Amino acid sequence: MSHRKTETSPSSCERGPSNILPEVESLGSPQGIPGGLSSRSGEKLSRTAVYARYSTELQRETSIDDQVEACKRALVRLGHSVENIRIFKDEAISGKKSATAKRAGYQDLLRAIKGGELDVIVCDQQCRLARSANEALAFFDELKAYKVRLVTADGFDSNNMTA
Repeated sequence: MSHRKTETSPSSCERGPSNILPEVESLGSPQGIPGGLSSRSGEKLSRTAVYARYSTELQRETSIDDQVEACKRALVRLGHSVENIRIFKDEAISGKKSATAKRAGYQDLLRAIKGGELDVIVCDQQCRLARSANEALAFFDELKAYKVRLVTADGFDSNNMTA
């Protein structure tokens, strides 16, 4: 099995901050997305999630919003609803392996994957998830094991991997 390598410039992957403030955000009612969960307030949650992260305090806080909007556009291109998506985020924290345990939004995302709560994850770029090749491969193995699709706003789709 071969993995497609996505070339990214340092500036394109160093867009956003990441503070340990995870957020699960609900935006309306799910349409076009299978399944659904109920939040504590009883509203229906989608099985689609967006993950956004920015690395340092020197980056724009709006980077999270920019990434989420890019992910929503990717979902629309794929024919998915953007209503009621779950948003996981980390602000002003590195994507390096040494910081992974401190990334509460990322850890919540992993728990949702392992809990069978998600079918699709969208992020702006793969580097938002992990900087280390080993950590990225471990993340992809988790996605595969739990049958979760990964899509990035810059064009990657785990359902369309080439050998």
